[in-house]
Amino acid sequence: MRDRLEDGRKHREETLKRNDDLKKETETRERRIEVLETKHKKKHHNHHSENESKSKEELEAERKKAAEEEEKRLKEEKKQIEEDKDKVIQQQARLNYSNFDSFHQNKTAKSAVKVEAASKVKAASPGGNATKKAEKAEGGEYEKFLQ
Repeated sequence: MRDRLEDGRKHREETLKRNDDLKKETETRERRIEVLETKHKKKHHNHHSENESKSKEELEAERKKAAEEEEKRLKEEKKQIEEDKDKVIQQQARLNYSNFDSFHQNKTAKSAVKVEAASKVKAASPGGNATKKAEKAEGGEYEKFLQ
């Protein structure tokens, strides 16, 4: 029984200690946030005061300079884009030519095979030109058949 009471007391003490630690951590975080916010406000305020102290001519000169730099950058980008377009067009032309060339070679090869095969078929067939000519020269059976 005493052990249970003692365990309960220890547990309460630990819980209270944890709560105190959490409160302290929360307070330190809040202080840090406040410090950071004040630093930011001071920095922001200083930035505005610097701009206010500059004359209108200086501000106008800075704006013009920034505009010129932006214009230069845009020209560079346009130039790069045009170069990239030219490269793409050249690559496409090369690809088209190589496709056409391979198509033409393939077509030529196919037609050569067809011509060769057709001449072989004609030569081998009994009614083919080669057969007729050979038999005509010999006075062969074909001539007899025709008469």
